[in-house]
Amino acid sequence: MTEHEMKTFNESLERCLGSGEFVVSFYEKLTQASPEIAAKFQGTDFEIQKRKLTASLYMVMLMDERSPEGRVHFERIAQLHSKQALDIRPELYDRWVNTLLDTVREHDEEFDEEVERAWRHLLEPAVAFMRSRYERSAGPTDLDLGLDD
Repeated sequence: MTEHEMKTFNESLERCLGSGEFVVSFYEKLTQASPEIAAKFQGTDFEIQKRKLTASLYMVMLMDERSPEGRVHFERIAQLHSKQALDIRPELYDRWVNTLLDTVREHDEEFDEEVERAWRHLLEPAVAFMRSRYERSAGPTDLDLGLDD
């Protein structure tokens, strides 16, 4: 990830979030994508979920920079999404990324190939990390970090 791609991603994210409807639109699309995905969100408080997604999108920038804060954030999220917890199967992340990018396309008036490439490059390491943790149980490191909540 280049500094230019990081800047492109951040500026696009700011434009999307500035629309006020970006996260709501994303979750509407995502839950309509399949009955399996819709079932995963039953009982979800979407006001909280919106804040979590927004925080995670900012954290992907730290994850790309190999920041400890980014790693701790995604360790926690990965544990919650693992087979032992919410059971978010690794193949569902492709739909998540594609739905997110479709939503970016609609809410970022400057969306183009460069913006899409920046989003994909930035999301790729975080998604790969999440997939790699699907089968993993919480270990001592997770517990030491308070990731067992």
